[in-house]
Amino acid sequence: MTPWFERDRHLYSKIVQVVESQYPTLHLSQEGGTAYLRGRLNITAPLLASPVASYDIELEFPSDYPDADPLVRETAGIIPKDADHHFYNDGSACLFLPEARWRQCPARPAIAEFIEGPVKAFFAWHAHLALTGHKPPSGDWRHGIDAILLFYFEELQTRDVRVVRTFLGYMTAKKVRNHWRCYCGSGRPLPQCHMAQVQFLRARIPRARALSFFQALQNAFSCRNGPRPGGQN
Repeated sequence: MTPWFERDRHLYSKIVQVVESQYPTLHLSQEGGTAYLRGRLNITAPLLASPVASYDIELEFPSDYPDADPLVRETAGIIPKDADHHFYNDGSACLFLPEARWRQCPARPAIAEFIEGPVKAFFAWHAHLALTGHKPPSGDWRHGIDAILLFYFEELQTRDVRVVRTFLGYMTAKKVRNHWRCYCGSGRPLPQCHMAQVQFLRARIPRARALSFFQALQNAFSCRNGPRPGGQN
Protein backbone atom coordinates (compact mmCIF):
# COMPACT_ATOMS: atom_id res chain seq x y z
CA MET A 1 0.00 0.00 0.00
CA THR A 2 1.30 3.43 -0.94
CA PRO A 3 2.14 5.50 2.17
CA TRP A 4 -0.21 8.38 2.83
CA PHE A 5 2.60 10.92 2.42
CA GLU A 6 3.16 9.71 -1.13
CA ARG A 7 -0.55 9.67 -1.92
CA ASP A 8 -0.96 13.22 -0.61
CA ARG A 9 2.31 15.02 -1.16
CA HIS A 10 0.65 18.40 -0.69
CA LEU A 11 -0.44 17.49 2.85
CA TYR A 12 3.01 16.17 3.71
CA SER A 13 4.66 19.34 2.36
CA LYS A 14 2.28 21.44 4.43
CA ILE A 15 3.20 19.49 7.58
CA VAL A 16 6.90 19.99 6.80
CA GLN A 17 6.35 23.74 6.52
CA VAL A 18 4.38 23.90 9.78
CA VAL A 19 6.97 21.87 11.69
CA GLU A 20 9.89 23.92 10.38
CA SER A 21 8.21 27.24 11.15
CA GLN A 22 6.46 26.47 14.46
CA TYR A 23 8.28 23.53 16.03
CA PRO A 24 12.03 23.86 15.51
CA THR A 25 12.74 21.26 18.22
CA LEU A 26 10.78 18.61 16.31
CA HIS A 27 11.78 16.91 13.07
CA LEU A 28 9.83 14.89 10.52
CA SER A 29 11.19 11.67 9.04
CA GLN A 30 10.12 8.64 7.00
CA GLU A 31 11.06 5.09 7.95
CA GLY A 32 9.88 2.00 6.12
CA GLY A 33 6.72 3.60 4.79
CA THR A 34 5.83 5.28 8.09
CA ALA A 35 6.20 8.96 8.94
CA TYR A 36 7.36 10.06 12.39
CA LEU A 37 7.59 13.41 14.14
CA ARG A 38 10.20 13.29 16.90
CA GLY A 39 12.00 15.67 19.19
CA ARG A 40 11.56 17.89 22.20
CA LEU A 41 8.19 19.34 23.16
CA ASN A 42 8.28 22.35 25.48
CA ILE A 43 5.42 23.00 27.88
CA THR A 44 5.00 26.62 28.89
CA ALA A 45 2.85 28.32 31.51
CA PRO A 46 0.87 31.55 31.05
CA LEU A 47 2.94 34.70 31.57
CA LEU A 48 6.21 32.75 31.60
CA ALA A 49 8.63 33.01 28.69
CA SER A 50 10.65 29.89 29.45
CA PRO A 51 9.18 26.37 29.45
CA VAL A 52 8.23 24.78 32.75
CA ALA A 53 8.88 21.28 31.40
CA SER A 54 10.14 19.50 28.28
CA TYR A 55 9.45 16.01 27.01
CA ASP A 56 11.01 13.85 24.34
CA ILE A 57 8.12 12.72 22.19
CA GLU A 58 7.31 10.72 19.10
CA LEU A 59 4.26 11.01 16.88
CA GLU A 60 3.72 8.03 14.60
CA PHE A 61 1.43 8.84 11.69
CA PRO A 62 -0.95 5.97 10.86
CA SER A 63 -1.36 4.63 7.34
CA ASP A 64 -4.82 6.21 7.08
CA TYR A 65 -3.74 9.64 8.28
CA PRO A 66 -5.38 12.21 8.42
CA ASP A 67 -8.54 10.16 8.99
CA ALA A 68 -6.92 8.69 12.12
CA ASP A 69 -4.84 10.50 14.74
CA PRO A 70 -1.09 9.94 15.18
CA LEU A 71 0.05 7.70 18.01
CA VAL A 72 1.85 9.74 20.67
CA ARG A 73 4.68 8.41 22.84
CA GLU A 74 7.02 9.81 25.49
CA THR A 75 10.41 8.39 24.57
CA ALA A 76 12.79 9.37 27.40
CA GLY A 77 11.13 7.10 29.93
CA ILE A 78 10.51 9.76 32.57
CA ILE A 79 6.75 9.05 32.73
CA PRO A 80 5.60 5.61 33.91
CA LYS A 81 3.78 3.83 31.10
CA ASP A 82 0.73 2.63 32.98
CA ALA A 83 -2.99 3.34 33.13
CA ASP A 84 -2.64 5.69 36.11
CA HIS A 85 -0.48 7.92 33.91
CA HIS A 86 -2.80 7.45 30.93
CA PHE A 87 -0.80 5.16 28.70
CA TYR A 88 -2.04 2.12 26.82
CA ASN A 89 -0.33 -1.25 27.08
CA ASP A 90 1.58 -0.57 23.86
CA GLY A 91 3.18 2.55 25.38
CA SER A 92 1.16 5.08 23.41
CA ALA A 93 -0.54 7.95 25.21
CA CYS A 94 -4.26 7.97 25.97
CA LEU A 95 -4.84 11.61 25.07
CA PHE A 96 -8.56 11.53 25.69
CA LEU A 97 -11.53 9.24 26.12
CA PRO A 98 -12.45 8.37 22.49
CA GLU A 99 -16.11 9.29 23.09
CA ALA A 100 -15.00 12.77 24.20
CA ARG A 101 -12.47 13.33 21.44
CA TRP A 102 -14.64 15.97 19.75
CA ARG A 103 -14.31 18.19 22.82
CA GLN A 104 -10.56 18.64 22.26
CA CYS A 105 -10.01 18.78 18.51
CA PRO A 106 -11.83 18.68 15.16
CA ALA A 107 -12.46 15.47 13.25
CA ARG A 108 -9.39 15.83 11.01
CA PRO A 109 -7.15 18.30 12.84
CA ALA A 110 -4.20 20.00 11.19
CA ILE A 111 -0.93 18.93 12.79
CA ALA A 112 -0.63 22.22 14.70
CA GLU A 113 -4.18 21.82 16.06
CA PHE A 114 -3.35 18.32 17.22
CA ILE A 115 -0.12 19.34 18.94
CA GLU A 116 -1.47 22.55 20.48
CA GLY A 117 -4.64 20.79 21.59
CA PRO A 118 -4.63 17.25 22.97
CA VAL A 119 -0.86 16.62 22.81
CA LYS A 120 0.16 19.67 24.83
CA ALA A 121 -2.80 19.24 27.18
CA PHE A 122 -1.63 15.68 27.91
CA PHE A 123 1.95 16.67 28.70
CA ALA A 124 0.87 19.81 30.59
CA TRP A 125 -1.14 17.50 32.86
CA HIS A 126 1.99 15.46 33.51
CA ALA A 127 4.10 18.56 34.02
CA HIS A 128 1.72 19.81 36.70
CA LEU A 129 1.80 16.42 38.41
CA ALA A 130 5.60 16.29 38.31
CA LEU A 131 6.07 19.85 39.58
CA THR A 132 3.44 19.87 42.32
CA GLY A 133 2.94 16.24 43.21
CA HIS A 134 -0.78 16.71 42.64
CA LYS A 135 -3.10 16.25 39.70
CA PRO A 136 -4.23 19.50 38.04
CA PRO A 137 -7.45 21.21 39.18
CA SER A 138 -9.04 19.98 35.95
CA GLY A 139 -8.89 16.52 37.51
CA ASP A 140 -8.32 13.10 36.06
CA TRP A 141 -9.94 10.99 33.37
CA ARG A 142 -10.92 7.41 33.95
CA HIS A 143 -10.66 4.35 31.73
CA GLY A 144 -12.79 1.47 30.58
CA ILE A 145 -16.52 0.95 30.87
CA ASP A 146 -16.85 3.15 33.98
CA ALA A 147 -15.30 6.12 32.19
CA ILE A 148 -17.54 5.72 29.15
CA LEU A 149 -20.63 5.36 31.31
CA LEU A 150 -19.67 8.51 33.22
CA PHE A 151 -19.29 10.33 29.89
CA TYR A 152 -22.85 9.44 28.90
CA PHE A 153 -24.15 10.29 32.38
CA GLU A 154 -22.67 13.78 31.96
CA GLU A 155 -23.88 14.25 28.39
CA LEU A 156 -27.41 13.02 29.08
CA GLN A 157 -27.61 14.56 32.57
CA THR A 158 -28.71 11.33 34.20
CA ARG A 159 -27.48 8.61 36.54
CA ASP A 160 -29.87 6.01 35.19
CA VAL A 161 -28.18 3.21 33.24
CA ARG A 162 -31.50 2.42 31.56
CA VAL A 163 -31.63 5.91 30.06
CA VAL A 164 -28.11 5.50 28.70
CA ARG A 165 -28.97 2.10 27.29
CA THR A 166 -32.06 3.39 25.50
CA PHE A 167 -30.09 6.35 24.17
CA LEU A 168 -27.39 4.03 22.82
CA GLY A 169 -30.05 1.93 21.14
CA TYR A 170 -31.22 5.01 19.26
CA MET A 171 -27.70 6.24 18.61
CA THR A 172 -26.54 2.94 17.09
CA ALA A 173 -29.67 2.34 15.03
CA LYS A 174 -29.19 2.39 11.27
CA LYS A 175 -31.96 4.98 11.07
CA VAL A 176 -33.61 7.07 13.79
CA ARG A 177 -37.40 6.80 13.69
CA ASN A 178 -39.62 9.78 14.50
CA HIS A 179 -42.24 7.66 16.29
CA TRP A 180 -39.83 6.46 19.00
CA ARG A 181 -40.45 7.79 22.48
CA CYS A 182 -37.65 9.91 23.90
CA TYR A 183 -34.93 8.07 25.76
CA CYS A 184 -35.26 10.47 28.71
CA GLY A 185 -38.58 8.94 29.80
CA SER A 186 -40.74 12.00 29.14
CA GLY A 187 -43.15 9.95 27.02
CA ARG A 188 -42.94 12.45 24.18
CA PRO A 189 -41.92 11.50 20.62
CA LEU A 190 -38.19 11.83 20.12
CA PRO A 191 -38.42 14.76 17.63
CA GLN A 192 -40.38 16.75 20.23
CA CYS A 193 -37.86 16.13 22.99
CA HIS A 194 -34.16 15.16 22.73
CA MET A 195 -33.72 14.30 19.06
CA ALA A 196 -31.00 16.97 18.76
CA GLN A 197 -28.85 15.21 21.38
CA VAL A 198 -29.15 11.90 19.56
CA GLN A 199 -28.17 13.47 16.24
CA PHE A 200 -25.37 15.47 17.86
CA LEU A 201 -23.56 12.44 19.27
CA ARG A 202 -24.35 10.23 16.26
CA ALA A 203 -22.36 12.74 14.20
CA ARG A 204 -19.37 12.71 16.60
CA ILE A 205 -18.98 9.18 17.92
CA PRO A 206 -18.38 6.35 15.42
CA ARG A 207 -21.28 3.91 15.36
CA ALA A 208 -18.94 0.94 15.82
CA ARG A 209 -17.52 2.51 18.98
CA ALA A 210 -20.98 3.24 20.42
CA LEU A 211 -22.23 -0.23 19.48
CA SER A 212 -19.26 -1.88 21.20
CA PHE A 213 -19.99 -0.01 24.41
CA PHE A 214 -23.73 -0.74 24.12
CA GLN A 215 -23.00 -4.45 23.99
CA ALA A 216 -20.52 -4.21 26.87
CA LEU A 217 -23.08 -2.29 28.91
CA GLN A 218 -25.73 -4.94 28.30
CA ASN A 219 -23.33 -7.66 29.38
CA ALA A 220 -22.22 -5.74 32.48
CA PHE A 221 -25.65 -4.76 33.74
CA SER A 222 -27.76 -7.58 32.26
CA CYS A 223 -30.37 -5.14 30.96
CA ARG A 224 -33.14 -6.88 29.03
CA ASN A 225 -35.62 -4.09 28.28
CA GLY A 226 -35.45 -1.34 25.68
CA PRO A 227 -34.30 -1.16 22.08
CA ARG A 228 -31.72 -3.46 20.59
CA PRO A 229 -28.58 -2.03 19.00
CA GLY A 230 -29.14 -1.17 15.37
CA GLY A 231 -32.36 -3.16 15.26
CA GLN A 232 -35.21 -0.65 15.73
CA ASN A 233 -38.07 -0.58 13.24
